[in-house]
Amino acid sequence: MLAPAYPLMANYQPDLKALGYRSGTMKAIRDNIRGLDYLESLPYVRRGKFGAIGHSLGGHNAIYTAVFDERIKVVVSSCGFDSFVDYMDGNIKGWTSERYMPKLLEYQDSLEKVPFDFHELIGTLAPRPVFINAPLGDTNFKWREPRRRFTDCTVRRRTSGWNTRIAGMIFQRRCGRKRIGCSTGG
Repeated sequence: MLAPAYPLMANYQPDLKALGYRSGTMKAIRDNIRGLDYLESLPYVRRGKFGAIGHSLGGHNAIYTAVFDERIKVVVSSCGFDSFVDYMDGNIKGWTSERYMPKLLEYQDSLEKVPFDFHELIGTLAPRPVFINAPLGDTNFKWREPRRRFTDCTVRRRTSGWNTRIAGMIFQRRCGRKRIGCSTGG
């Protein structure tokens, strides 16, 4: 198991601009990929057979990293996303800090024009298995959008001849954010 720190959180404060990154998200993806490189260098680790699992911030970063690295063979995202249009009822501000994706701020008044969204990211993971947990009580990432996008991806995979390997979604009563004291900032 490898759990790298996320940029600009806790004691990990890289100078993103000096390192050439426009967002903390891209730095996190790169850190995760370098972590996989390190794991593959160990003689007791099976190469190219990784999984990514995360909750909230970790949930969407599991998706992002898997989009960029096909060595991740299975993805689990819990309370990790909804559509940018639906996020916090259209208030995308939570996604736009330096540690996430500041460029999204350009779309705050036209969210439908964001050049990608999670259903497209998940679609690129085919034919890898994906499990999505989208609880009813999540106040940050709403369950309706992952459900709608799950259906879109499943239909698209079937009509494209792909093996449908998106595992069903669990709609539990609450997300673990409040119970375990996690931030609801995304």
